[in-house]
Amino acid sequence: MNKKKDEFGDFQTPQSLTDAICQHFSLKIFPKTIIEPTCGIGNFVLSGLKYFQTLNKIMAYDINENYIQKTVTRVKKLVIGKENCKINIQPANFYQLDWSKILIQAEEPILLIGNLPWITNSELSQFQGLNLPEKANFEKELGIHAIMGNSNFDISEWMISTILDSINQKKTFLIFICKTNVARKILRKIWTENKINVVANIYKINARKLFSIAVDACIFELSISNQLENKSCNVYNNLGNDVIEKWGLHFNKIIRNIDLFLQSYTYYSRKNQEIKWRSGVKHNCRKILELYKKNGQLYNLLGEKVDIEDTYLFPYMKSSCLQKEDVIPRKWIIITQKSPSDNTEHISNVAPKTWDYLIKHEEYFTNRKSRVFKKTKFSIFGVGDYTFKSWKIAISSMYKQIKFVKLGVYEDKPIVLDDTCYFLSFQDEQQADNMLKHLNSSEIHSLLDAMTFWDDKRPIKINTLKHLKLSG
Repeated sequence: MNKKKDEFGDFQTPQSLTDAICQHFSLKIFPKTIIEPTCGIGNFVLSGLKYFQTLNKIMAYDINENYIQKTVTRVKKLVIGKENCKINIQPANFYQLDWSKILIQAEEPILLIGNLPWITNSELSQFQGLNLPEKANFEKELGIHAIMGNSNFDISEWMISTILDSINQKKTFLIFICKTNVARKILRKIWTENKINVVANIYKINARKLFSIAVDACIFELSISNQLENKSCNVYNNLGNDVIEKWGLHFNKIIRNIDLFLQSYTYYSRKNQEIKWRSGVKHNCRKILELYKKNGQLYNLLGEKVDIEDTYLFPYMKSSCLQKEDVIPRKWIIITQKSPSDNTEHISNVAPKTWDYLIKHEEYFTNRKSRVFKKTKFSIFGVGDYTFKSWKIAISSMYKQIKFVKLGVYEDKPIVLDDTCYFLSFQDEQQADNMLKHLNSSEIHSLLDAMTFWDDKRPIKINTLKHLKLSG
């Protein structure tokens, strides 16, 4: 994929899919106006003309003038017999359009339809892309959460939010192809802000087959409604009629399986609990800090032999290790701090060989871009007294299964986990055993399953785990 295609998140929708979508929705939506915000080569425009028989006007935009020319040429061949339908196809940048004005002037019912860009703001900024909305902390993350990347968002999420914020009282429908997690974020925004009422449906599609991209995607349908508020969403397999999931909002949290949640919600906690879930260590310097042993000798990931004291050396595990039957550390890691506020200069006195090793590879640390590592030399993040407790109950955030694992000391040292793992820590083994039994109960598994969206890259989230009741 070339840079230009990347910058615009450009995945042209196959005509067979746009036809199937328009044919399906033409049986229940009867628009006077169709608006396509990013029309590409015009497949949705052509399918809309073909299947929606009540149309008086089509408005289509795209930033790519070559696409606009192709769309105009293709539409000219199809408008015979549809002279009563006005067609306005023009080059335009989504971010520079006045969507409130466009929607106010459009004849209702209005249908906004299309396939919006498949790219995030951070992906775009990696190659200095210019096709970006005004920079802001879009999801209003605060402090460390924004620094750690939680404020990253999909461009399509921003676009749909912009359209929703511009909608007036007219009868309006939205049908967009997007990532499933984008649809989920939009629903949470709608349901928690309570500015508009919607009827929502999700239709899963195979993005790998259709677009050669390995993400979970869907057709996202929203009907703006003046009816009583409806904070649930049916999920269908493709454009079929069978509901495979029903999402909803409970305690201001979006739930994947409402029925399963209600069966086990007595194990849901809304209060802060004494024992806290923690994430593992984040360091962004794996070539230097992560080590392995070969024939009793330490090596770093550059292949260099490493001769250091064991003072700051700890057994180390990642998500993949928690999925194995034999949960044994395969690596070691240098932990330079006991808390993120520690100054690392003291290492030079306590473990001079370790200090010399770090100084030798200092450029790897200074090249880290995240601001979280700028407080002190050789800093890491995600460490505290919980890191060094003898017993941990851990789970991987990455795998599509619920598996809690007990970890103890290894070679007389506590096991350290990476930031793709979440854990509870204990000094007493009996407490750890009791917690493992509790977390592996069918009730806890059911509740966690009901709240977990398995299509996410990291399906197990710390904000979900913290709602599991840890005591009777």
